[in-house]
Amino acid sequence: MRWYSNLTIQKALADQMKNREVIWAQFPRSKDKPFWARKTQITGASSIDYWLNSLDYEYHSIGIFIGTNIFDWDAMDVTPPPFRTKGFGRKQFTNVWNQYLLPKGCEDRGVVWEDIWLGKSLLFDFDSAENPMIAFHRADKVARYLTRVLKASCYMVFKYPGLFEDQYRLFNYGLNRMNYSLLSLIPRSLLQS
Repeated sequence: MRWYSNLTIQKALADQMKNREVIWAQFPRSKDKPFWARKTQITGASSIDYWLNSLDYEYHSIGIFIGTNIFDWDAMDVTPPPFRTKGFGRKQFTNVWNQYLLPKGCEDRGVVWEDIWLGKSLLFDFDSAENPMIAFHRADKVARYLTRVLKASCYMVFKYPGLFEDQYRLFNYGLNRMNYSLLSLIPRSLLQS
C-alpha cells in the first residue's frame, strides 16, 4: 500500500478519477466488516491523500474503485462533503445524489440532468486461462469495432502471469498498449442513438 502515498501515483489516479464517482473501502486488520464510502469526489492528488489518511491506509488495507459514469461535478448544485464533516454530511448527500440519478430529480433541484451525466465507460473482461492470446484477439476485435464503427476511444490492458514469456508475440502483433481488459469511453450521444 506504500505506493499509494507516492505523489506521481496520486496524480495519475486523480487524473482518472476527476469526472467520476470514487468508492473507497477500508478492510480492517481486525477482520471486522469492511467500511465503504461511496459517492466521493476527487479534485486532485491532495484529495487522494486526504482519503488515504482518513482511512488510515498505513494500518488497514484500502480499496479504491472508480465508477463508470462520467459526469460534470460543476453542474451539480451540491458536491460530496469530506469524509468527516459537521452539518451537511455524507448521509444527507446520499439523498441529493439519489435526486441526481433521474432527470425529474434534477429538475426538482433546478439542475439539468444532461449537463451532469456526460457519458459512461464500458469495461469488458476477456479471459482464456489456457491461451491468453485468444482473450487478446477477442478484446482487440471489440476495440477495433468500438474505435472504427462507433468512434469511441478505447484503452486495452493486456496482462497475465506469463506476459513476459509471450511478450515477443505481442510486439510482433504491433501493439502500442497491452491488456486483458478493454475500457471503452462511450460518449452519451452515442449511447442514446
